Amino acid sequence: MSALLFGGEVKYQERVPRTDAEGNVMYESDDCYLLGEKYIDCLYLDAQAPEVITQLVMTHGNLDRYKAGKNKGQLKIHKVKSTRPQTKWADTTFKFPGLLPISAMPKVLADKFAFDPNARRNGDYVGKRFLPCGTPVYSTSGEVLTALSVHGFEAGKLLNRKATLDKDNGTYYISHEYNADGSVKKTKGMLQYVGPDNIIHHSLNCTATTTGRLSSSNPNLQNLPRDGTSKVKQMFTSRFGDDGVIIEVDYSALEVVMLAALSGDQALLKHLVAGTDMHCLRLAAKLKEPYESVLEKCTNHDHPDHKAYKQMRTDIKPPSFAAQYGASAQGIAFATGVSLEYAEEFLAGEAKLFPRAIAFRDVVYQAVCKTGALPQGLCREQDDAGNFRVYRRGYYQADGGTCYSFRQFDVWNPETRRRELDYKPTQIANYWCQGEAGYLMTLSAGRVMRWAIQHPEFLRKFFIINNVHDALYFDCHKDVFREVGLAAKAILEDAPQYMSRELGYNISHVPFPAVAEAGPSMYAKEVIQ
Repeated sequence: MSALLFGGEVKYQERVPRTDAEGNVMYESDDCYLLGEKYIDCLYLDAQAPEVITQLVMTHGNLDRYKAGKNKGQLKIHKVKSTRPQTKWADTTFKFPGLLPISAMPKVLADKFAFDPNARRNGDYVGKRFLPCGTPVYSTSGEVLTALSVHGFEAGKLLNRKATLDKDNGTYYISHEYNADGSVKKTKGMLQYVGPDNIIHHSLNCTATTTGRLSSSNPNLQNLPRDGTSKVKQMFTSRFGDDGVIIEVDYSALEVVMLAALSGDQALLKHLVAGTDMHCLRLAAKLKEPYESVLEKCTNHDHPDHKAYKQMRTDIKPPSFAAQYGASAQGIAFATGVSLEYAEEFLAGEAKLFPRAIAFRDVVYQAVCKTGALPQGLCREQDDAGNFRVYRRGYYQADGGTCYSFRQFDVWNPETRRRELDYKPTQIANYWCQGEAGYLMTLSAGRVMRWAIQHPEFLRKFFIINNVHDALYFDCHKDVFREVGLAAKAILEDAPQYMSRELGYNISHVPFPAVAEAGPSMYAKEVIQ
């Protein structure tokens, strides 16, 4: 795949003519019968009807037979050299010109493929193996295909689409690999986990993520595709049949609200409370237009500028999400396909809109640097070449006591244009925020379970079936679905008061809105009134 996309030679084997010591081509021999002076292939003649053989004998002469010995009277088999050369396997190579020349890529992407045989370190997508021509084997992972797709390379789009379809089929449905005898060699897909009760009993893991959030396995039911892209969620219906519903209770913009609460960014909090369309707000700042004017153009289908502004609102989403996760200007340009200048301007706008939220990253960074500088923060590890190297590990402790640990990596410094040991900006920006949001979600799930135990009349009529980062799912009988859904919503919204009262947080003044929906499946739900 690396050679196909980026160019280079690939080894393979092919059948080539076999030659003798003098270099002459050697030919295969066929088993033939002799009719008069004509040789006819044994297999051909043996397959013919008697009348056809009689006609051939009349045309060419009698079949040659053994005149004496133990085979006397039997048809004699002659070895006749054919026109088919004898062949053998031989190593060869084929050179692909490459569909996506690295030289044609924008710099922010080409840097990831930068290769210099004399350099101490090459681009992130340069592998350690080499093709026969000396070209490195470049990564063709999903991340790379997505990046190529984002930057407009058609081959990247097609391969990324194929990878997505393969993943959907292998992940959410069921597929089999077979042995040569037709027996099943390997089974993949979510539906292999359906139990005899027609229920998938997946696992929720408490200690598998860096941020402390729950993860899911066997299968991963925290990774179901969104309703707009797939209908997978239609498969998940109530165990109570027509008498049941699936309930989803989820926080609105949980991580953004948590960021506003912990950083004390009143500007961000004000917009969240007011229900401001954050993408329209960012677009208004970029265009230097009033927010109300941009919102009108984005939402009013009859406005003459609606189509253009709706597209601009869509275009501003990817940089927004990348910035939220702490990406640098170069990182935003790489991940979203915008220019480096656009990314730098976008980050400057974010700092003006939400100064406290952005500045709080430095609070975390300083705490990590301070703890990492302690004697116990010095660590060492052995690299793949067997060399030892040192790095530091620091932590940030949240109000509830959770310590978020960070280690140094080789990080690109755009100012010095060198790789230096430092803590990753993306981790500093979002690990603690994800973790605290996950902590609030897990705490709320536990309080819902406690509520259920205190209401035994409901215990056989609803089941907590999943937790997906910012949402709880229930399988519920119609008789009690409204009480369960609204009670869970109230418990989720009470989390900041509970955490401030019991765990030392100061976030009781921040609303954490939640929405409760119910319907016949995970796919079709309506808000519970």
